[in-house]
Amino acid sequence: MEDDIKSDTSGSYRKLLTSLLSFGRDESTEVDMNLAREDVDELIKAGIKKLGTDEQKFNQIFGTRSYAHLRQMFKIYQAESKKSIEESIKSEMSGNAAKTYLALINNIKNKPAYFAKEVKKAIKGLGTDEHTLNRIVISRCEVDMIQIKEEFQNIYDKSMEDEIKDDVSGDYGKLMLLLIKDPSQRLFEDALEEEPHVIEEVEEPLVEETPTLTECQDFNPSNDCERLRKAMKGFGTDEKTIIQIISKRSRAQRQQLKTCFKSMFGRNLMDDLHSELSGSFRDIIEGLMMEEDEFDAFSFKKAIAGCGTDESALIELLTTRTPEQINAAKSKYHSMYKKNLENDIKSDTSGHFRKVLVSLLTATRPSGNLVDKTQARIDSEELLNAGTKKWGTDESKFVTILCTRSFSQLRAMFDEYEQLTGHSIEEDLKKECSGDLLKVFLSIVACVRDKQAHFASILLKSMKGLGTKESSLIRVIVGRCEIDLVQIRQKFEQISKKSLTEYIKGDTSGDFRRVLLILIGDEDAIKK
Repeated sequence: MEDDIKSDTSGSYRKLLTSLLSFGRDESTEVDMNLAREDVDELIKAGIKKLGTDEQKFNQIFGTRSYAHLRQMFKIYQAESKKSIEESIKSEMSGNAAKTYLALINNIKNKPAYFAKEVKKAIKGLGTDEHTLNRIVISRCEVDMIQIKEEFQNIYDKSMEDEIKDDVSGDYGKLMLLLIKDPSQRLFEDALEEEPHVIEEVEEPLVEETPTLTECQDFNPSNDCERLRKAMKGFGTDEKTIIQIISKRSRAQRQQLKTCFKSMFGRNLMDDLHSELSGSFRDIIEGLMMEEDEFDAFSFKKAIAGCGTDESALIELLTTRTPEQINAAKSKYHSMYKKNLENDIKSDTSGHFRKVLVSLLTATRPSGNLVDKTQARIDSEELLNAGTKKWGTDESKFVTILCTRSFSQLRAMFDEYEQLTGHSIEEDLKKECSGDLLKVFLSIVACVRDKQAHFASILLKSMKGLGTKESSLIRVIVGRCEIDLVQIRQKFEQISKKSLTEYIKGDTSGDFRRVLLILIGDEDAIKK
């Protein structure tokens, strides 16, 4: 564990954690008052009386002294320095090191109150921090949960049970309520007293998928690599040859080209393409040359790198990908950039929008065609109570339901919601939410209703109005040309009343346009 912590942390925070792991804490309840005063003097010298802070001295004392000793030391410290130990920690330290010390101090002073506050933090706001809630409830339910609940009531003037009922729904909420009961009062049958749930297997909507790009039947990787090398060797670049080869090979065949090129010439095909090409033409060729998970990881990086965040790209990637694709992209992102995608998204976004993205990034949405009709009605009622029937909006309910239910379950819930209200859920989302939060919710709904039509809408937005958003155009066309771009083209024409070809010809140019037209299956339009 120590090695893992060292590899994932740094600086004074790492030193503190490893100190807490390595030091042996005295468990005695007796206090040596002379030693307590000596420790206070040492801490004052190491902190407020010193230029800079001697963290090692803090680590040693906090990591080895008994809780009884530390409680007495805190009192002496306040008397000697005229400020609480917490105030000194806040002035002397920062970041995770300060947070850890403050958590330790709060634990020492009043452990049940500390856990009560952590439960509140885990539940409040948009979405529930289930990991923290699970950790506290499971570890303390048979230790001091009665005292934690009493402290919760004293601090917030509200019972922990009511807090959980208000913000945690479904079977998970029932389990939490059961675990925080006094062990002597737990009756497991209580958790089962609920309306019988009607579960049905529904027929999934028939979705036809026809690619515009398929495998090249007379594929010869050695010949292709010879032609590609010739196209990039010497003065000038033969873009036409590059287009004819890369735009007409399947993803699997393009991966073979990278391996074969390296074997034949000892060169990296991606590096050569990058150095020879430029602009949107280079972007789409590089996108074609990547594996699916690599392309998604690259797209995530591009959306959050540099000045400003491409929120629309994050919304598209997280709402249109399957849980398996999201998990693959997260893993690839870490291997490519040595960074955690969730942490990078958290650092580039904020508020409710960030919480929705993080929830989607967990990739826990179930699949399958089993629908709980009773739960669909319950969910629709909860959304109504969290939205139009409530002063303000309880976004946590929307996140829990829209981000964790299967698509089949959400379709059933949308139908129930419309029967209950007389209008679509989209109408109420537009009334209750705004900005990026509204966009991500509407994107989820659109994908549930008709993912191909949603991709068509993304394509239209990328080319409609002033300027073209090439990154969106590339993501959709590269990502779907080997899946269902035929159907997306049809939906595009239904929405825009113009063909995708017409839009591409009007909004793009040069080699970039040529690649796009080949990928959408309309190469003949290049000559027109």
